[in-house]
Amino acid sequence: AAQLNCREQELRLARELGWPKTGQAAETNVCAALIALGRHREAADRAQALLQRLSGTADDGNANRMWALLMLGEALLALNELDAAHAVAPQLLTLQRRFSSGMFA
Repeated sequence: AAQLNCREQELRLARELGWPKTGQAAETNVCAALIALGRHREAADRAQALLQRLSGTADDGNANRMWALLMLGEALLALNELDAAHAVAPQLLTLQRRFSSGMFA
């Protein structure tokens, strides 16, 4: 719970400072903390909301989209929503290759 609280504070601070990409990264960190706490539905909902906001931007070079997809996919797998998780995989892999994150190396 302490990690989630810390990540929520990180998100609030990024928003207060007007740092959108830092806020997006912080939001994926919140999702990761929720997953660690077993709060998979909440993590999936937050990741999906972030992805919807990111899809409304013209910023194609934003690696936060990749991390949001990873959090969504991980949460969906934990929820046994396999079809939905499978639907996320192609876009996640494409972005992983684009940003060379090595997350699947």
